[in-house]
Amino acid sequence: MVNFHISLSEALDCIESGAEPVILGASMAELEKLINEGNSTERKSAKLALSVAKANKIKVIAPETGYVDDLLLGLDPKEYIVATQDNELKRRLKQKGFKLVVIRQKKYTKVE
Repeated sequence: MVNFHISLSEALDCIESGAEPVILGASMAELEKLINEGNSTERKSAKLALSVAKANKIKVIAPETGYVDDLLLGLDPKEYIVATQDNELKRRLKQKGFKLVVIRQKKYTKVE
């Protein structure tokens, strides 16, 4: 979303009312790692994503360690809607019954 200038509120508009955005602790750690070790584009995007998460006081869930994909797949698909652009992860999440927030035409989000 950060790379396509889609705001958090725009992304949440496509989700059922009352849904609370959350982020995995491992995802936050991954953003921190990208800020410190990524290339300039990754650092810039990670800083912006981290600032959006902190500014919107997004609740951090799950452990800070572990492989993010596995942690996401371990969540309850009836409780969570996952936002990702990773095609392989999207395929695996769909197989488990998750709803997904995806970006369409680089300008809006949609739940699939």
